Amino acid sequence: MKKLLNPYPLLTAVTLACAGLLYGCAESNGQDTQDTADPVGAAQAQDVQAKDSVGSEAGQQAKAGSTDGFVRVEDSLTIQASEFKYEPNKLEIPVDTEVTLVLKNEGTLAHNLHIRKDGDAKNQTKTIQTDAKDSLTVKFTETGTYRFRCEVAGHKEAGMTGVIRVVDE
Repeated sequence: MKKLLNPYPLLTAVTLACAGLLYGCAESNGQDTQDTADPVGAAQAQDVQAKDSVGSEAGQQAKAGSTDGFVRVEDSLTIQASEFKYEPNKLEIPVDTEVTLVLKNEGTLAHNLHIRKDGDAKNQTKTIQTDAKDSLTVKFTETGTYRFRCEVAGHKEAGMTGVIRVVDE
């Protein structure tokens, strides 16, 4: 009689490996990763600070932007992160205006927000768990375009990205 292999040990190993990729590797180590497929314009950020605690959202100010789906940010804005998207994911910020971007994790996995220019990380939040918040304050000194994305393994590839358009007032 032919002996059949038990498939359960293999299925268990594959399941644990996937869980390890999603959860074990989900913590960002803060190191930059090479990104040649993320070209952006010539904007430059200054005066960037990541804050450990976030205050009340009562002072939040954002306006529905132009007809192309961009949200204009003039003071602060909460960006909701979930699997695998940001809401909103298209921001318009006036040049030389200091704004605070608050990342709120509404998803079940860890998320973060990294702003990039020409493939180089410029500013970032911490990697945060469900229902947590983190923020960063940015001031762009030149008009142009930045990209932002989640640096948790696999999230950018799943579409967790956005764009910041810095414009003259």
